[in-house]
Amino acid sequence: MRTICAISTAMQPGAIAIIRMSGANSFAIANKIFRSASGKDDFKNKYMYFGRIYDGEDFVDEVLISFMKAPNTYTTEDMVEIYSHGSVISQRRILNLLLKNGAELAERGEFTKKAFIGGRIDITQAEAVADMINAKTDMSYNLSLKAFDGSVRDFINGLADSLKMLIANIEVAIDYPEEDIEEISYERITNTLESVKNSLDEHIRRASTSTLIKDGIKTSIVGVPNVGKSSLLNTFTREETAIVSNIEGTTRDMITEYIDLEGISLKLMDTAGIREASDEIERMGVAISKKAIKDADLVLAVFDYSKPMTDGDKEIIDMVQDKKHIYILNKVDEGENGEYLDHFEQNAKYILTSLKTGEGFEALKDMIKEMFLGGEITQDDLVYANIREMDLLNKAHAAISEALNDAEHKQVYDLLIVNIRGALDSLLEILGEKLDSEILDKIFQNFCIGK
Repeated sequence: MRTICAISTAMQPGAIAIIRMSGANSFAIANKIFRSASGKDDFKNKYMYFGRIYDGEDFVDEVLISFMKAPNTYTTEDMVEIYSHGSVISQRRILNLLLKNGAELAERGEFTKKAFIGGRIDITQAEAVADMINAKTDMSYNLSLKAFDGSVRDFINGLADSLKMLIANIEVAIDYPEEDIEEISYERITNTLESVKNSLDEHIRRASTSTLIKDGIKTSIVGVPNVGKSSLLNTFTREETAIVSNIEGTTRDMITEYIDLEGISLKLMDTAGIREASDEIERMGVAISKKAIKDADLVLAVFDYSKPMTDGDKEIIDMVQDKKHIYILNKVDEGENGEYLDHFEQNAKYILTSLKTGEGFEALKDMIKEMFLGGEITQDDLVYANIREMDLLNKAHAAISEALNDAEHKQVYDLLIVNIRGALDSLLEILGEKLDSEILDKIFQNFCIGK
């Protein structure tokens, strides 16, 4: 395998930068450019050495360097890490020296891919690394950290072991029907499948909540012009993210901001006011607003509670009926109009606010948390899963359900075992076994270079 190198810290000025290298030629390449201040050239494993980097006889930078021997490294290969000054020029010069002396530039996620290929981590742990780096909240980070620690692997392996044992027992019954071997009963098959299915049910339920926390709840702020949509966004972000004006149609495009709502990530989308647009640009903005309602996990529908209801307000109420939504009756400091309540469905979730004074905002945040989490939630309530894993979990669940139906109707073993194998294959694919190389490449393309 090739020897790769990359800058692992951000390419911007800073106190320290890290350039890393992995592969069989790492030590030889590093020795060509590094001179220890003590004059040593026999370096101990995982010790830090002080010295200088040279390009021939030209001094490049003063650095610390660490040599790490396989297989007990991040990639399971020989690795070298160089800690230089954080100058962008220094980083580039050192990287170019490594390339000039035989290393190759790493691809996205190639260091972690080597760790996967070397068997140090499974694919769920590799994916968790990327999510740890991209985490937007403490809860999201801790969720990814649990997966990196092996929680997903241990759960999936437990289910896979149950199915492997079940398949082995059924295959014995198929292959050796005449032998004096205790035949596996349909009752035992059903009990095993029900246990696996129940575990999957609970795991998928918890993973669905976790996915919202990890990826962010897509939250559309909608309403007719000048009801306080941009004020709501600014209240969430605590800064002037959106222009607030009494002029209708001020917001033409969609503004997106991520906020941390006490551990929950909200992807807030402030949309153009929904009305009969006066020009083509505003018409495009209104179309984007309507699409944002369709795509949202949550719709915050804002109304001016101090004024009579408009046809646009009624249209918005109709549009959000099939989505999770909260009605925000804003500007209560300017007056009240009970007409709105008559148009809401029974048991509608609504809240009275004055975004000018802050009234009702804390209660709104509590309502959002209650809607998605059902109150307090702890790390133990959550399990990691990304889109790929959720798809495979659902495929495994469907196959187990089919197998359970076959067992309950006492179908022949040859038919019964097909769906059990299908479920097992989906579970093993979650861990990276039976994983298509093209899918594997796509997974690591989401990483940054140098990780």
